[in-house]
Amino acid sequence: MTDVRLASLVVVAVAACAGTRGMAGPERPGWANDSACWEHARPFSSEHERRHAYDLCLANAEAVARGREADRAVAEMRAEDAGRTREATERARDRADQPTPADLAGEVEASERVGQQLYVLDMAAALASDAALAHFKDRAPRIGGWLAIRAVDDRGEPAPAFLVFFFGLDAPLRLLVRVRVPMISGVTPTVEELTPPAPPPPQLETLIRARQLALKQSTVRPDRRWNPVVLPASLVGQRGWLVYVLQASAEREMVMGVHRRMLISEDAQRVVHDQPMSRSDLRIPVDPDGTKIAGAWTTHGMSDAPTEIHVMLGRQHKQPIYVATRRGAWRVESGRIHYLGPLPETPPAP
Repeated sequence: MTDVRLASLVVVAVAACAGTRGMAGPERPGWANDSACWEHARPFSSEHERRHAYDLCLANAEAVARGREADRAVAEMRAEDAGRTREATERARDRADQPTPADLAGEVEASERVGQQLYVLDMAAALASDAALAHFKDRAPRIGGWLAIRAVDDRGEPAPAFLVFFFGLDAPLRLLVRVRVPMISGVTPTVEELTPPAPPPPQLETLIRARQLALKQSTVRPDRRWNPVVLPASLVGQRGWLVYVLQASAEREMVMGVHRRMLISEDAQRVVHDQPMSRSDLRIPVDPDGTKIAGAWTTHGMSDAPTEIHVMLGRQHKQPIYVATRRGAWRVESGRIHYLGPLPETPPAP
């Protein structure tokens, strides 16, 4: 989802928990030398939380500086070998699809399944945000975050709709807005303002806690906007919750790098695993100068096959993505991953 939609509604930088700059709060203590980070930490209710938020802000600022330096180094490295890998990938692009290597078939199937879920949940959140903004206009409540889930019917079966819940900044956790997004073309979302704000049901609260824990613990850069998506880890044969911390995309830019996948325990109390989905902050222009391109290409060194992120991005931008890995060339298109065969040379890891 583009960051423009939620920027107007969500008044909190979700990448560093739940604070809003400029709110009333205590005076700056002696240990808070950085005024910007103090303004970020000041709204928290306790000294311990303020100190934690302040330290996290400083750490993230340092991560931003390191990240920018890493971006420059990666750009230089990619410039050296991009021509060779792109030429090999473009040659492979004209091949007929080949059978997926047997040892990668399960991985490819899981990436297709999860990538589709990421796409539809992120899209549902975007549509819900648009509907909520139109509903509230200038009287939007103080939103601390959102969570999109598939709706179920009275029998517990998946229904043809999504529910997007917007929750507040303050403790205890309360739901402020519920938006129902139908999966039927031409049917608009319905916005329900919860008055008074309602506590979430236990399972929904667990999902929100998992979301918040992932945002709190992930080392995301505070100069970017992030859209979290929560899925059951059973989709990939594990227990707990998968929280994808996705960097918001821009209208004419495919954000290939920096996304993270975190496995959160069933009780949403601890991070079991934290995995970056790429090694570089790669951004690909998808509509340069207003000219539609035939497809995007990239190298990927984190796995032997394209990931759910490639599937999601291909659906979002409605164009194929050609991916070069150690095992060969791939085409990701319309939610499916196609193997094109080995490359003449092993591509570099981005």
